[in-house]
Amino acid sequence: MEELQDKYAENSASFGKTINKTLSILDLQGVTMAKLSSETLEFVKKIAKVDSANYPETMGKMLIINAPGIFKFAWGLVQAFLDPRTVSKIEI
Repeated sequence: MEELQDKYAENSASFGKTINKTLSILDLQGVTMAKLSSETLEFVKKIAKVDSANYPETMGKMLIINAPGIFKFAWGLVQAFLDPRTVSKIEI
């Protein structure tokens, strides 16, 4: 987190305005049903909880690209465990 804060400060100084959000791009090309196991979904849920608890306002936007159709089903399961503000920042 300290490294991220340093990067925010550096970029804020360079651009002359406050920069304190991130843009993440998650490319799911090649993800199949076999790779979306319950273990994988549990891992995603744990990561999301840690991020929400420790870095609640750093995500500006997340773009999920090349998502297979099955991902929408999985997303329906995962988003129930996320803060609604976080869910609103994610585009598939």
